[in-house]
Amino acid sequence: MTFMKNTLQLDYPAILANTARPVHLAITFETPEVTGARPQPVAFVAVVDRSGSMQGEPLTAAKRATRTVVRNLRKGDYFGLVVFDDQARTLVPLADTRDEMTVMKSIDQIGSGGSTNLAGGWALGRDLLSALPAGFPRKLLLLTDGELNVGVVEPELVKKMVAMGLEKNGLRTSCLGFGDNYNEDLLEALANATGGGFHNARKPDSLPEIFRKELDGLQSIVVQNLRVRVRSCGFVDRISMMGEYPELTLDEKTKEYALGDFVSGERRVAVLALDVLPIPLGADGRATATWDGEDLVMLEIRYDTITPGGLVTHVEAHRVKVLPVQSAGDVQVNTDVLPWVSLQSASAAVERALRARDEGNAEQARAIVQKEIDGLATLPASDLLVDARRLLDSTLRALEDGADYNSGRKMMRSMNRYFSKGSSADDAVLETGQWPSFKSQKPKPASDQADQDRNVEP
Repeated sequence: MTFMKNTLQLDYPAILANTARPVHLAITFETPEVTGARPQPVAFVAVVDRSGSMQGEPLTAAKRATRTVVRNLRKGDYFGLVVFDDQARTLVPLADTRDEMTVMKSIDQIGSGGSTNLAGGWALGRDLLSALPAGFPRKLLLLTDGELNVGVVEPELVKKMVAMGLEKNGLRTSCLGFGDNYNEDLLEALANATGGGFHNARKPDSLPEIFRKELDGLQSIVVQNLRVRVRSCGFVDRISMMGEYPELTLDEKTKEYALGDFVSGERRVAVLALDVLPIPLGADGRATATWDGEDLVMLEIRYDTITPGGLVTHVEAHRVKVLPVQSAGDVQVNTDVLPWVSLQSASAAVERALRARDEGNAEQARAIVQKEIDGLATLPASDLLVDARRLLDSTLRALEDGADYNSGRKMMRSMNRYFSKGSSADDAVLETGQWPSFKSQKPKPASDQADQDRNVEP
């Protein structure tokens, strides 16, 4: 018996024979609503930038956000706090028993300092979490408003450090960029490498909500380390996953994608792009394949669930077939899948447009987005197409002459990542208010409304 409900659908279940074409496979992952006591506590470490540029309202908001986390910890949860400027230090050691008043006083005493040793802060947070046993749900939330300018300053080296933290210690890193001066490409890459969140925050008052959502997501994990392994059966020339999931090539026919952790009651859709080679028909006009179609790919879904006895590994195997047909009139289209493909296509167009604008080609950037908008107009209306259009319209506004492109670019990187993920999980704070239709939204807990209420039971 499987824990998750996973559904596979092709956008074109039947295609014209002897013709090469792209086919998309939408995989819908659904986890059950899990109620009652969690089988295992979690560990959360906040790594907070206290460099000179954080002085004033930003640092005040960061401290308020950290207090929000402490108030929402549950019995048995581990918490630690690291601060960094040009040096990193542990302000609250990782522990599952806390004198809350002492922790709050430590947070209140955080003051601004010098430069930004981001890698040093992350490494110290990693060291705190690495002492926990394997399989222990853990997350590091990194908040910064600046660039790498002290310690390890090469972005590729920092990305390798963070990716190794996941591989060796099971550590997922979420990143929160604040203001207009941080490196959004780096923070998004760190989050993508580990399946963590990436948040863009321009307003200090959004920080507590982001911190709370990251902790809530960690406390709600029911599936860990989900991987999708895809192997071509012969008629697929190229396999790729639309979106920003880490890819591993196992051999010339097989790739694996890491989709990370899933929370209770989550529904997420991932889309695989398959370049299908011409599938021949026999001399009598019949398909050379079996009556139910030709094998395209073998797909394996692997994930772990958390039980009182430890981690349990689940493996599902699926065979995906497509039916080659002789007449164009026999081609079949799955209209439930097309909108998901369109949303991913819009997301990819946003990435191409931002790259063109970065290279100084503003007109080309706008043309890329407009072409994608024109393509959406040819498709049947749906909520997902409205989402895609909203994403593209926001990108056009960010690309307008005279617009604050630096700020708009950060907003679009964050917004694009959440729209392309295709997850219902409530793990984003979008200051634009432009939520995609597939995301669930939960009311903010009363404990988050006032920072002064420190006596609320976690």
